[in-house]
Amino acid sequence: MLGGTFTEEFATGQLTNGQAVVPDWLRTPPERTRICMSLGASNTERYGGDYVSKGDILEALAELDAEVVAALLPTQTAELGPLPDNIRVVDSVPLHALLPSCSLLIHHGGFGSYANALVYGVPQLTVTTPVADQLYRGAGLEEQRAGLLLPHDLATPDAVYDRVSTILADSGFRQNATRLRDEAVARPAPAEVVPVLEQLVEERRTAPWRAA
Repeated sequence: MLGGTFTEEFATGQLTNGQAVVPDWLRTPPERTRICMSLGASNTERYGGDYVSKGDILEALAELDAEVVAALLPTQTAELGPLPDNIRVVDSVPLHALLPSCSLLIHHGGFGSYANALVYGVPQLTVTTPVADQLYRGAGLEEQRAGLLLPHDLATPDAVYDRVSTILADSGFRQNATRLRDEAVARPAPAEVVPVLEQLVEERRTAPWRAA
């Protein structure tokens, strides 16, 4: 249905950080509050262009006393005009190296972005379209007060700015994000779960001709 095939490499490698080159600017602590904006490519490609005005959003966020790191596609970067000094635009950045220094992640609801922010206890603003399960992740974070959800058709620059300001001003979002992180890392790792599943399968396996 989606095209292509799933391989063992895809299943085991695509949702992990793996090796990455850490840029020099990430090797020193930020001088002010740092925000990451990574709205992904899947929504943009699905809609044949940006589903929100990333340039206008960046201009609005530039009014904050914060550093904004925006990971954009090269075609999106080429469309941007001059931006203030507190906006850093990059083609790509390793989230596991960036997020520990961030106070907020603005993203499209993709699992990789969501899970990385969850692991590092970073509050999240989900700006997304009704694609797959992205809305559910954003709604779950909002329900837990670890983030906010903003549907793409309401994502004006002012709306994004207001929600970012709300999250940064309320320490409860960070506290709840930290709580979710602690709950997540306390769960059994896949390596612990697989042997249990194998044992259950072996114990309950029946021949095809026998009723369970």
